[in-house]
Amino acid sequence: MSRRPDGAALADSCRHSPARKPTLGGSAAAPAFSKRSRESDPAFAASEMWLARQVEHDNLAERWQMLEGRLARNQRWFKLTSGQRVALPEAAELADIDAQLNSLQALNQTLVATLSTIAATTVDGLAQKLAVAAACVPRDTNEDAHNLVASILSDLRKLTQVIVG
Repeated sequence: MSRRPDGAALADSCRHSPARKPTLGGSAAAPAFSKRSRESDPAFAASEMWLARQVEHDNLAERWQMLEGRLARNQRWFKLTSGQRVALPEAAELADIDAQLNSLQALNQTLVATLSTIAATTVDGLAQKLAVAAACVPRDTNEDAHNLVASILSDLRKLTQVIVG
């Protein structure tokens, strides 16, 4: 039951890279680049779904860490047997979180595998696909690649503001 690593990230939803909280824009942070409808862009919708699941996953992972930390401090969690752990009230919540994390990971793994086949029909869709790509290339495992994707997204935003603005 305590098999979740620090961060309990969406481990394989981006091929071997842990998920991170979106730092390059999600739906709330990304300004609309064009007057064309985001809702009609399948790449935008798919990317938004991936990013929303990632945020949900990160929130669940934080809850997992908080519970497990408290159990380690107060109940000597890591010294307990499996039977003793299951008897604690928090064990049910940890099991529920574990199931949700696994479900989110499987859903995002499937979605990111097909995202490259979904054509963006708006600049917003393209930007959201880049935001997913940036999340799939975490700064701490490949800083140069992460910075490249972040730079492309930033350049796209600047160019679009000049064109649309």
